[in-house]
Amino acid sequence: MAEFLSAEGMQLLPDKLSAVNNKLAFIVAVLTAYLLQELSSLVMPIVLAVFVGVLIEPIVGRMARRGIPLGLAIGVLVLLLCGLMYLVSMFITQTINQVLEQRDAFMQSFSAELDRIQAFLEKHYQPNFNLREYLSSELKLNETQWILKYTGFFLQAMVQVGETIGLASIYLVFLMSAILHYKRYLRYIGGGGVRGKRLIAQFRRVRSAVQTYILVKLLASLANGICFFITCTFFGVDFALFWGFLTFILYFIPNVGAVISSVLVGLMGFLQIDSFVHFFLFIFILAFFQFFTTNILEPKYLGDRLRLNTATVLTGLIVWGYLWGIIGIFLSVPLMVLIREILSQVPEYDVLVKLMSKQRS
Repeated sequence: MAEFLSAEGMQLLPDKLSAVNNKLAFIVAVLTAYLLQELSSLVMPIVLAVFVGVLIEPIVGRMARRGIPLGLAIGVLVLLLCGLMYLVSMFITQTINQVLEQRDAFMQSFSAELDRIQAFLEKHYQPNFNLREYLSSELKLNETQWILKYTGFFLQAMVQVGETIGLASIYLVFLMSAILHYKRYLRYIGGGGVRGKRLIAQFRRVRSAVQTYILVKLLASLANGICFFITCTFFGVDFALFWGFLTFILYFIPNVGAVISSVLVGLMGFLQIDSFVHFFLFIFILAFFQFFTTNILEPKYLGDRLRLNTATVLTGLIVWGYLWGIIGIFLSVPLMVLIREILSQVPEYDVLVKLMSKQRS
């Protein structure tokens, strides 16, 4: 009997150890998420610097092989990045100032559109429904306060993003040399031999997937931005260049960014396009082009390189957005690719890796 219990206990021991490991892994994950949020001002610029460094490593390496000093190559790229950010911030600030200067005209257009909708509702659906009272009482929307409030939020977010990118640029200068010699560090971490080569191969696979994702997203975002700019210009919507640029930026946010840009541009079109027929044509053109790029263009060129399903992408968007705000939202997909690759090295998490991955067609 004692031998039977002993044998049974030995059979249950691996299951018990696995349960303990899973609980410890969950505790470590929660603690890590807490530390990432609490130390976001310190960790986020470093992660962003490493991310940018990995992306530009082939460019800097090629410049170094052509005899350009490493410090000069890194300095030129950082200066270009800072100059681009300065131009973008100036452009956004000037556009917001122009919007604020014309807010009275926009409010008049908004009021006129509300009157048209109110008349339509009274005639066809609810004669006693007061749209203005509903917006002011139920949704607590005050037109001028709403514009000022969300403009302030937007400017505050831009300042925080600018500070993070500035710190990341400084870290990038010091980290770039180490990133260029990643093979040496990965061989050291892997202990040399087969394990070191496996780490290098995994790093290259993740880098290739992220670089492909960024390239495809860049081209798709640029195409959407140009389409929005041309469409807004054709229909006479103000600030067409700004809406095209905003669409270009927001499209980098997986799944959600395209919807946000369409809603914002649609609201501006709603205020400025008089004809309902023209307005619906305006919305149809924007929606059709975004549907084409999101559901046809991106899947064709990305294929199975990311190997992340939609649920994983949305989960990463929520989690990293909660932890790191706007920067976390933009880095969510590369970070989820990295997490999936790390988990794939632990056999016990094979089920979790399969849940995160996209089924191969």
